[in-house]
Amino acid sequence: MKIFVVFILRFVYWTIGFATGDTLHTKKLNISLNANLLVPQTRNSEYVSDMSFPNSAFRATPTNSVYGTYTNKNAWSAAVYVDLKIYKKVYFQTGLSLSVYAYQSYAFGDSLYHNKGMVGNVYKDNGTDVALSIPLGLSYRFKQFLFLSAGILVGAAGSNIDSWAYYKTETQLTATEKLVQSTQRALIRYITLNVKNFKRTYLNLGITDTSWKKDDIYYSLGAKFFVF
Repeated sequence: MKIFVVFILRFVYWTIGFATGDTLHTKKLNISLNANLLVPQTRNSEYVSDMSFPNSAFRATPTNSVYGTYTNKNAWSAAVYVDLKIYKKVYFQTGLSLSVYAYQSYAFGDSLYHNKGMVGNVYKDNGTDVALSIPLGLSYRFKQFLFLSAGILVGAAGSNIDSWAYYKTETQLTATEKLVQSTQRALIRYITLNVKNFKRTYLNLGITDTSWKKDDIYYSLGAKFFVF
C-alpha cells in the first residue's frame, strides 16, 4: 500500500512539473553533480594475431600465430557539470570529469618471445586507465523533465598495466612480472538523456565512446543532482 501511495504522489508531481515548468529551466547557470556506472558493449573478445598483444609490457614478435582474449570490466565516472544558457533552451556544458576503466587480457602461443634463454608461452595483462577530462558539449532542455546532451570530453588518461609473462621450462612454469605506467591523450564522445526523477535529481542514460581504448563503447547509467 505504501509503495502504491508513493507511486501516485510521484505521478502527480511529474504531471504538475510537466505543466508548470521548472526554475532550473529559467536560470542562466546551473551546476550539477554526476555519477555513472559504465557497462561495456563488448565485454569479451577473442583474436588471432601474428604479433603479441600491443598493450603488453612484453613486446616481441612470436614465431607462430597468437591466440588471445580481451575482457572489458565495468567502469565508473564522476563529474561536476556547469551548464551555461546560450539561447532559449540550449545550454553549453563544461566542467570536470573523472573516469576509471579496467580490463584484462591473455595471450597464448608457442615461442611468443625469448628472455635469457627462456621461451615465453603465456602472458596476462591487468590494466587500469584513469581519465581526467573537461566536457565540451551542448544540452537541449525539453521543459523541466527531459534534457538531451551531447559532446566530447578532452583530457589525459593515465594507464597502469600489470603484465605477467610465463616461461615454460622442462620442469615448471616460471612467472615474471612487469609494471608499466604511461600517460596519453584522452577523447571521450558522449550522448546522454536526463530524465527527471525527483525534485533536482535526474536519471542519466547515455552512451560513451573512448578514443584510446580501441574505440570501446560503454552504456552509462547513473544520476545527476543539480546543486544550483
